[in-house]
Amino acid sequence: MNRRKFIQSTTLAAAAAGTSRLWAQAAGSGDRERQDIYRHVDSHQDDHLSKLRQYLRQPSISSTGEGITECADMVRRFMVDLKFTEVELVQTPGHPVVWGHYDAGARKTLVVYGMYDVVPIFRPELWEVPPFEARIVDKPGLGKALVARGTGNTKVPFRALLNAMESILSVRGELPINVMCVVEGEEELASRNIGVAVEKHRDKLKTGDACLDPKYLQNEQGLIELTLGAKGNTYLHLECSNERRGIGPSGGSSSRFSALFGNPAWRLVEALSTMVDNDGLNIKIEGYMDMHRLLPEDLELIDAMLERYDPSVLLSDAKASNFLPGLSKRDILIRYMLTPSFNISGIRGGFVDEDGRATRLPGKAFVKIDCRTVPELDHRQIVPLVRAHLDKHGFQDIGIRVFGSYPYFKTSYRNPQVQTLIQTYRNYGHEPLLFPLRASSGPYGYHFTDPPLSLPFLYGGLGHAGHFHAPNEYVIIEGEGNLASLPEVEKFYVDLIYDFAAGPERPGKS
Repeated sequence: MNRRKFIQSTTLAAAAAGTSRLWAQAAGSGDRERQDIYRHVDSHQDDHLSKLRQYLRQPSISSTGEGITECADMVRRFMVDLKFTEVELVQTPGHPVVWGHYDAGARKTLVVYGMYDVVPIFRPELWEVPPFEARIVDKPGLGKALVARGTGNTKVPFRALLNAMESILSVRGELPINVMCVVEGEEELASRNIGVAVEKHRDKLKTGDACLDPKYLQNEQGLIELTLGAKGNTYLHLECSNERRGIGPSGGSSSRFSALFGNPAWRLVEALSTMVDNDGLNIKIEGYMDMHRLLPEDLELIDAMLERYDPSVLLSDAKASNFLPGLSKRDILIRYMLTPSFNISGIRGGFVDEDGRATRLPGKAFVKIDCRTVPELDHRQIVPLVRAHLDKHGFQDIGIRVFGSYPYFKTSYRNPQVQTLIQTYRNYGHEPLLFPLRASSGPYGYHFTDPPLSLPFLYGGLGHAGHFHAPNEYVIIEGEGNLASLPEVEKFYVDLIYDFAAGPERPGKS
């Protein structure tokens, strides 16, 4: 009986309880090595969990720099302990990138992307446990969870992958594949310097067959939400000031002068109203939507999701009660994953204190806008199009600052490396939901998918995590129902490594 047939003959509960172990028992002596690795994973769970908690207890807040140097060195030591051939802290204008190369002389090479930085602790009073203590708590209906900043995003998945590699090395003596790790400390700052490390090791990275970003991809119902890419993002700051206009007091003054000078806040609102209508859903900037394409393959994946995916889970995620009226399930998915945006993230000018009263004429007003980009909307064209639109409509005095810009990236589900990943999930009794794009953005992926590397990019992993960037971020380590526990997470990575090793090489790699 082959592995897939065996899995298909088990119940879903049995699959969730450790299908790789069950398969090993059914396969008898056919793969003693893999069985030994599974046993090593099971017998070393205390040590593996300790390594997860060690990593989580090290703060690494990229926006403030707290703990960044220590955390980068910790990741470096992880790779040294695994006997990587090369380990280096690549210095950049910002935080260092940890580079590691394990050369097994194997046929296949897996590039692993990782991030060791986290966001700051917002609203610490809302945390049920201290955010860097990595305590285990009960999550009713889900299981036992490890709660800490950086659990799901993404310290635990990365360290779980290293735990799986450690078990393979302990049993086998070497990995069946070559591994290259690029682990940055600025993902939360739009990955502004990862390109330094990618360029430095470009020639080696070009020999890769795929890039893996380890993730916990099970939702609360246990379904695998496998995304094939991510939207791009361009973050703008538009400002109208009396100084730029050459009219009115540059520092602001009493509103009794507004009839003499006009108001930069109203002028900014007037400019914004020419760019969109329908609550910002219809983008009217000339040329902006002309680049957008709904690709047949992406629509094919949307249609395949309709029977299995309930978009109402997005309401729970957004803490909302209703979508826009009149949207079908298909409309919701297309808008969520495949539609560009021109979103006001924040707007400010003059007196904005919620309490008190002041009658002010602002000296300036500004708005922050994020533009999510999708196929085939070129992020490099957004600022020129916005500038041309403002100039055409008589708003030459409104200035533009760019805080960051990067493109979308995606890999076809037909890619052989993606198919290998999908088959590994099927061997565990899971049929993944294939999302054409993440609705959120990934500032790092294009470094690997675009030339000169041109690598397929894979998100991969079992397990459930939640509350990213929010209080009480968590990963499940002892899952209930169909949610994987830590041993199954690590065994999945063991199987993925072996399945990847046996799969086809990337055509045309260097």
